[in-house]
Amino acid sequence: MYTFLQESQWWSMEKLEEYQMQKLEKLLRHAYDNVPYYRRVFDERDLKPKDIQSLDDLRKLPFTTKEDIKKHGADFLAKNFDVNKLVPTRTGGSTGSPTDFYISKSTLNIEKALFWRYWGWHGYYFGDKCAVLRGSYEIAPDYYYDPIARYLILSAFDLTREKFLLYLRVIKRIKPAAFLGYPSLFYLLAKFLLEENIKFEFPFLKVIFISFEKSYAYQKEIIEQAFKTKVIEHYGHQECVALFTKCEEDNYFHVIPERGYTEFVDVDGKNVAITADAMAEVVSTGLYEHAFPLIRYRTNDWVTLVEDTACKCGRKFPNCVKRIDGRSGDIIKTVSGKYIHPNHLEYAIRHIKHFKDVKIIQNDLLNLEVHAIPDEGYQHEEGEAFKKAILSRIRDEMNVELKLVENIERPRNQKRRFVISHVPM
Repeated sequence: MYTFLQESQWWSMEKLEEYQMQKLEKLLRHAYDNVPYYRRVFDERDLKPKDIQSLDDLRKLPFTTKEDIKKHGADFLAKNFDVNKLVPTRTGGSTGSPTDFYISKSTLNIEKALFWRYWGWHGYYFGDKCAVLRGSYEIAPDYYYDPIARYLILSAFDLTREKFLLYLRVIKRIKPAAFLGYPSLFYLLAKFLLEENIKFEFPFLKVIFISFEKSYAYQKEIIEQAFKTKVIEHYGHQECVALFTKCEEDNYFHVIPERGYTEFVDVDGKNVAITADAMAEVVSTGLYEHAFPLIRYRTNDWVTLVEDTACKCGRKFPNCVKRIDGRSGDIIKTVSGKYIHPNHLEYAIRHIKHFKDVKIIQNDLLNLEVHAIPDEGYQHEEGEAFKKAILSRIRDEMNVELKLVENIERPRNQKRRFVISHVPM
């Protein structure tokens, strides 16, 4: 698969779409013949797989939602697969309860090939060492080095000054070529380096890959300042239906066509034109997973689009995602119906210089709570300036209450959310 991807990345858009259609035809026939849920979906609409003659024809089928999977989970399993040979997994549940599903081992191998191609664009190659700081690992004592995969796994639980110093010593000994993990965790490590004025050099480090949660410009700035290397973001998820990555040019996100067929829709499910600063939800159909297929899957992930233009890298992949805005639960809705993505509020953080962590919670259309952990130098005026900066970006009726707290709880998987909105899109 990796060898194939080295070739397909230079195909024309026409050839890539032809490839997508071939994979889609095979997937739809399989789903109709072997997946009870999709057999019903087709029959209820008096459709057959042969009625889908183009990528646009896929819109004849309805969306698949997380609620559908929760309600009809067993009916998504293909009858010609042995469930005992599949990998059970679940979404993180960052905007609601987790969703359980299955992935075949062959899909996971394809996912590895896609990532090795992407990582190679930035100088991290198969066989290089990597340090992983994600939070989904409980390790005793605190870290583990896998000499086969050449991964240094760092536990993200109970991060302390002593643990950061330990990790720095281990990193210096292992000398990983890349870091991989949550931006909020690398931000904490980077801020520790700068605030403690620790002179630590990383000449072996080629790149830091951040993903798995919403990232912000202020985090990337601090990480780059501390580690003195490039920080590259990508978008993907457990369901393995879509993948957006940045190439060597590090400009906009490429929508990776070999992974899945991706659509962009508005809150009503209507297609969004790919224009500058259009906001859209990601809907995608994974082209490889046949054991537990997801067709026109609504991810609840929102992005800001940009007019698709040719990338200097020479690849013909769609180059139309400007920014990953986050989950639907990361986006604030105002009383007049505007949607405020967290990037707009992130810049307000610059008004607080003395804080350890901040979280914004929207409980209803008219009220925001700001939870902040202050440090010794914090001044009341900073908090007031932060509130004022938030309101200036919302530009709508809203009450902002600042609460100084000693701790902001992280979920078990350690994913960090700057904004949490309880108001549905």
